Amino acid sequence: MNTLVELPEIRDVPDVGPPTEQSAVAQPAVEIPLATILDEIHAFLRRFISFTSDTQPVVIALWVVHTWFIEAFEFTPYLHILSPTKQCGKSRLLDCLALLVRNVWRAVSMSVAALFHTIEKDQPTLLMDEVDAVFIKGNDDGNEDLRAMLNAGFERGSKVRRCVGPNFDVKDFAVFCPKALAGIGKVPDTVSDRCIPIHLVRKKKAERVQRFRKREVNVELLVANLRWHAQKGEVIETLRNGRAEL
Repeated sequence: MNTLVELPEIRDVPDVGPPTEQSAVAQPAVEIPLATILDEIHAFLRRFISFTSDTQPVVIALWVVHTWFIEAFEFTPYLHILSPTKQCGKSRLLDCLALLVRNVWRAVSMSVAALFHTIEKDQPTLLMDEVDAVFIKGNDDGNEDLRAMLNAGFERGSKVRRCVGPNFDVKDFAVFCPKALAGIGKVPDTVSDRCIPIHLVRKKKAERVQRFRKREVNVELLVANLRWHAQKGEVIETLRNGRAEL
């Protein structure tokens, strides 16, 4: 994939939810076809991340676009970004994704209650770092709730039932949304079955990637075009009616 469009200077892009009839999206200054957007995302990722295979940035670029057209899908595979040690680029990849995906929520030190309520209310694209610490042996503080959320949250319409409030009222939480998980080592098998694994290793001395500085990267036009394509609804309808040939 090649970089095909020269993009203007970036400004910080606010997080936004899925487009609605009440919140029309302005047409971008330069319209970019989706195929070219995929090329641009692919090139952007390769600038900053040392991947272990050529297919990894292709898959991730497709997943990024998937987050913008999530309304078309009944299932959402998770990205599981894993490595054997620290300093392999996992958090840096999440930094890149945070600039590209729809309605990003980078969850840090969140309570399980906050997690459930936020997913149901906002349907974000959830980015979770250090997920290995949650599932470490002996850490039972909320990890079963998180496991239940991840087990159910890949399928539209799935809910997790919990008691809430001082009166322990029963509530069903909708937990469907795109999710990317980063950490060292494995996650539980039931979660892994719902994931696309992205294995990273520490880059070799001979490998060169560009230093990531958020205010110097340029994705504003890409995000504006993704938002524009998603709002038009044509692609969503095509994806909703499409069937993969297996």
